Amino acid sequence: MTKDHARKNTARSRQDRAGSAYTSANANTLHDHPGPRFSTVAGAAFETDHDADMSKAAALLAARLAACEPCQKRLTTRILKGDLLVLAALAANLPPIPPPGVRSGTRTIYPVLSTGSGVLILGIIGAMPRRERADLLADAIDHWADLAPTLDAAAASPEQADPSRVIIDLGLPSEPPRADGDPPRIWEFNFTLPAPPPRPAGNGPHEHSFALAPVDLVSYRLVHAPDMAAAAALVGAVADRCGDCQSRLFDDVLDDDPILLAELARTVYSQFDDIGETASPAARSFFPRVRQAGQTGDAEPLLAAIEGMDHDHRSDLLNETLDFWAFIVRGADLTRLNRRGRRR
Repeated sequence: MTKDHARKNTARSRQDRAGSAYTSANANTLHDHPGPRFSTVAGAAFETDHDADMSKAAALLAARLAACEPCQKRLTTRILKGDLLVLAALAANLPPIPPPGVRSGTRTIYPVLSTGSGVLILGIIGAMPRRERADLLADAIDHWADLAPTLDAAAASPEQADPSRVIIDLGLPSEPPRADGDPPRIWEFNFTLPAPPPRPAGNGPHEHSFALAPVDLVSYRLVHAPDMAAAAALVGAVADRCGDCQSRLFDDVLDDDPILLAELARTVYSQFDDIGETASPAARSFFPRVRQAGQTGDAEPLLAAIEGMDHDHRSDLLNETLDFWAFIVRGADLTRLNRRGRRR
């Protein structure tokens, strides 16, 4: 299957699950929103060997100012999957005191900001869960969006205002002044990250959920039940035909514990005797392990298979799995459906 065909199939799957137009589901281009630019941030202050390209962050700020939700979602995903130095540079320029309404994920980094250590800021961002990094990015962009009237004043005149002429010179982290002979503040600092708050089922403005079957802990050799909230929310979004939440929760499941994808796919493919040659390479690789797990009662190889896949293959497997979940949530018997979703 060529990449173009794969892209079209993915778009059509999203169209079917969300009930949206194909052109909307297939669109993957960004609008051109004028806005301020961020200066390039030197990596030396963070002890890295490269500088931070802040162009995507600037594009996200422009989309935020234009209130363009599609561009904000796509750019947010790209930044969170990209160079952590971009997030570190934005974090280093947050207000010194958390403003009212700051997101919970952002609060975890404020004790680190007080040290002024670029190394520690970058390191703690790398250790943050994806949802906390998303909070940090959203608050950083909100901070500069709130300053938009001040930034616009840098234009020649209100009649000739050109936001793209404004360049925001981001500052570098610096350690607070200390008396001679005092040890560096970074070594004095001792912190414990608070536990992340429980994530709501919908992880956003919409609340979606679905009653998934309990995970078979014995087959996975687990003692404690995994948190399947993101998977339940994604299946719930499929059931509710909510395309926006499907797109957002799709990445959450991919970035979460591999058992989420393993269980969603296992539930589907355990009901088939054969999946045919039209299935994706990821599904064809995963299916024999599902069959084996059904015979041996050992599901650990399923986790190993998921962990061994790259992002594109995990994405293909989840996308095909959700196609079948669209039938499951409506009470369909998969054993009586072929791979095109028609009754045999």
